[in-house]
Amino acid sequence: MAFTRKMLSAMGIDSEKVEEIMTAHVEVVSGLKSELDALKESTSKLESVQTELDELKNSNNNWKNKYDVEHGKFEEFKATVAAAETRKKKSDVYREVMKRSNISDKILDKLLKIAEVDKVEFDVNDKVTNMDDIENDVRSMFGDFIPKSGTEYAKPDTPPDGVMSGKERFLKLGLLEQMQYANEHPEEVKSYLA
Repeated sequence: MAFTRKMLSAMGIDSEKVEEIMTAHVEVVSGLKSELDALKESTSKLESVQTELDELKNSNNNWKNKYDVEHGKFEEFKATVAAAETRKKKSDVYREVMKRSNISDKILDKLLKIAEVDKVEFDVNDKVTNMDDIENDVRSMFGDFIPKSGTEYAKPDTPPDGVMSGKERFLKLGLLEQMQYANEHPEEVKSYLA
């Protein structure tokens, strides 16, 4: 049932009082309408804020995912660097043992590439725990590269007696061998015959 002037007059209220009541009623209704409009506007703003908040949450999750990926890559990098440093320390131990064994510096780096440097073990204080095993490995694996003490090599500028020169060897060859040798080494043979 609607609140009207006719209804108020039917209740026996003066027309002056009806006007006052209606004016008050219109003011209340207008105030409620403006409150309702404000609430509707707030609701639409709230919806846009909620949408923005949801977007931020999603982007925050994206940042967290990106962080997790980058952090994983960083941890992998740290592990790689630590492994390289450990390998370097082990190689340095092998290098030192090889140098003490008098292996030539010229071939040291090549031998280190095939050495089993991962056999080196360190204790808590970074001291080598199996030095005897490493020294035995170097002697067994690279013994051919360790010079023997007391060994004297022939000097190339003074060959031992009984060694013939190239010309003497050429002249002792048979005719067929001399011709064959002359065809293979013509410049050398010219110097013999000059």
